[in-house]
Amino acid sequence: MQSNTSHGVCFANLQIQPDNDEMSLLRRRTTVLQNSKGFTLLEVMVVLVLVATLSGFMVTRLANPSREMKRFVVKFSLVTGRIQYQAKLFNTTYRLVLDLDENELDGIPQRYWIEKSTATGVVMESEPEKAKEEQGESSIFEMDTKIFKEVQQFPPGLKLTQVELTRRNRPITEGRAYIYFLPQGMVDEAAIQLNYDENKFYTIITNPMSGKSDLVPRQVPLKEVRNQ
Repeated sequence: MQSNTSHGVCFANLQIQPDNDEMSLLRRRTTVLQNSKGFTLLEVMVVLVLVATLSGFMVTRLANPSREMKRFVVKFSLVTGRIQYQAKLFNTTYRLVLDLDENELDGIPQRYWIEKSTATGVVMESEPEKAKEEQGESSIFEMDTKIFKEVQQFPPGLKLTQVELTRRNRPITEGRAYIYFLPQGMVDEAAIQLNYDENKFYTIITNPMSGKSDLVPRQVPLKEVRNQ
């Protein structure tokens, strides 16, 4: 009986007295809750201002048309070096075709593409300023798709105003301009003038020896380039 009574007392003590480890854990949790503090109104406002500032900065960068135009012009100016490499590699005459004609009513923008000769070696032909399909002329050149898979378009707002060539007496302002790339590495010396937002100009000047192009952020006549 004493043994049973003893067991009963121990059982009662276990139910009434909490474990020391549990009490310690409870005290720690209570202390953490008492010491923890939420964000103050000032801290929340500072975070919101920073988020709004960064968001506005990113939107300005993504929606900056001037930046996009310059990126396109820089990318376009690098094409000449790639065409020269193709001409030397395949011993074939290539040419960059620039179509200055556009029709805003029909939604036809100015375009450009690359053509190569169907014969090897140095090949040049007469250059009609109007589209050859209107004149019924055949050509020994065909479109090349190694660099561009299809005809490319100038972006809206960027206008190809004129192309000057050393072998032409007058600037080309309508129709098509052809810049030739010969197998020996020689390239037509040209000044390609682009206009954006009425008062912003770029001139792409091709180097006849290296085939690379220089980009100048203003109007530069070819005569000025040759006199330097």
